[in-house]
Formats: sequence, structure tokens, C-alpha cells
Amino acid sequence: MEITNDAFTIEVSKTDKTCPIGETVGNSNLAGGKIPVLSCEGACIRGEIARLAANLVAKEEPYRMLIMRVVTAS
Repeated sequence: MEITNDAFTIEVSKTDKTCPIGETVGNSNLAGGKIPVLSCEGACIRGEIARLAANLVAKEEPYRMLIMRVVTAS
């Protein structure tokens, strides 16, 4: 197995744009006192364990599952 250091950086500019559905769901969850649960979406076993744990936690009140996708090269 060859080990490489294929790292890169991206620059993200701030925007004033919003997602109408995201705003509606987010505001609804805030009004309902829901707490977002974030989880890794990596392809390794640690990502899978994090997702399983987050799914368990998100089913309990007052938490709410928030899915964020991160692209990984595995």
C-alpha cells in the first residue's frame, strides 16, 4: 500500500443565500426546542460507529438528527 499526502484546501466565501426548506425545518426545530445531533459521514469504521451512535441519540427527546455530508477519499 502506497502512503500519499494528497491534501488540499478549498476556500468558501460567505453568502447571504439561504435554503427555504432548511430555514423552515431549522426554525421549526428551534421553536420546538430540538437540539441538533451532528455525526461524521466518513467512510471508515469510526465514521460508521459515529453514525450509529448519533442515530441512537437523535431518537431521544429533545434531539433532532441533522445530516451533514462530507466527502472523503477512502
